[in-house]
Amino acid sequence: MKARAGDLLPGTWLYDDFMANLSAKEQLTLEEIINEMIKDGLIAYVGGTKPTYALTQKVVDILC
Repeated sequence: MKARAGDLLPGTWLYDDFMANLSAKEQLTLEEIINEMIKDGLIAYVGGTKPTYALTQKVVDILC
């Protein structure tokens, strides 16, 4: 499956499934990485009580 700009990283998956399996230190590191990815224009914050992020065209161009 090819990534497309606007594809979502759902908060339920990211926070309930993925982050739940990380240590507190790993969770903090992942939050820092997410913030850097937003700053670099690779993902965009979409919203939600459990944050949802969307891929940007910039990251799609890098990945594909």
